[in-house]
Amino acid sequence: MCVKCHGKSNNRKIVLSDKGTSTQLTVDNEEALETTHKLIDGCVITTGERCDHYLKITKDNNVTHLFVELKGSDVEKAAKQIITTIKSGCVDLNNTEKKFAAIVSTRNPLNSTETAKIKKRMLSQEKTSLHFYKMKAHEKISKFS
Repeated sequence: MCVKCHGKSNNRKIVLSDKGTSTQLTVDNEEALETTHKLIDGCVITTGERCDHYLKITKDNNVTHLFVELKGSDVEKAAKQIITTIKSGCVDLNNTEKKFAAIVSTRNPLNSTETAKIKKRMLSQEKTSLHFYKMKAHEKISKFS
């Protein structure tokens, strides 16, 4: 894996964005927790379906995994991309560690029957809590750790 594909930091702000899309997720790392970022799309995985970013969050001895897809409006496809990435083996996952996923979309509204079904399916099949965000979203890292 190339150097630009991953890195560790304790930065207080982590901005996950992608060229060609107006969506981004800014994670406020108020406790300056250790994080490991992997650029999945085009770096760790170069072909097939995959999500955009992965963030490993370490707090004390606990590890949390966050998979992020930045999307236009096709949230069903975004969920499939996250699931494919989880199953790809590009990230070492332990069954006892928490998994979260975030889809940042231009879609409005994000709270619908369709998104509720996707959340339920992601939790039951992948043991992953899914959160939906709109456009240029901000979230505290404590939501995922």
